[in-house]
Amino acid sequence: NTGIIYDTTVPAFTPVNPDAGVKIGPVSRTVSWSNNEALSAGEVKYVSTAGSDSGSSYANNMAGKLGQGNQSVDIGALVNGSTYTLTVAGTDVAGNPGTTVTNTGIIYDSDAPGFGSVTPDTNARISAGTRVVAWTNSEALTAGTVTYTRTGGNPDTGSPHSATMAGKTGVGAQSVDPGALVEGTIYKLDIQGTDIAGNVGTLTSKTNIEYDVTA
Repeated sequence: NTGIIYDTTVPAFTPVNPDAGVKIGPVSRTVSWSNNEALSAGEVKYVSTAGSDSGSSYANNMAGKLGQGNQSVDIGALVNGSTYTLTVAGTDVAGNPGTTVTNTGIIYDSDAPGFGSVTPDTNARISAGTRVVAWTNSEALTAGTVTYTRTGGNPDTGSPHSATMAGKTGVGAQSVDPGALVEGTIYKLDIQGTDIAGNVGTLTSKTNIEYDVTA
């Protein structure tokens, strides 16, 4: 028998994401890693260590993901508010087991962020001094936008008027000015934001907001 290759190098799976200590959601729970060589078998597993799902485990046998290079798999539904340990393990085609990667303290959050105490409200009449949008974030965000969109009244060629939440993504009261509006135009107000776990929250539109700067 010829061409037999002797291999004692153990496989590696780095980098593995999600990382330890992060917050994940339905979008970001997908596990990604890189195999440094082809595997004969492997396993990706979430094990709950705290919360209402404590003791449960969710595993995937890397079916179709054993090749060398970047891989990813969505193991499936986890439980909101529970904490998990993620492990990635595998054996190469020579039978060498790799060192298991273990990422602990991963929190699963499937709750969309909320926006409370929003002003201006539906049916409001606003002016240059009151067009500033104020709201409260229920949790920390990674990004968000605040937008006035024309729905009636005078034409507004600049609609929609949007402002990012740059510097306004923390928990609690926030405010931003989306910019100049047009006299006699009616707008709706929308707020959208994404939390640290990747969940997107959307405010039910505040409608029939009239911009009036006439004394």
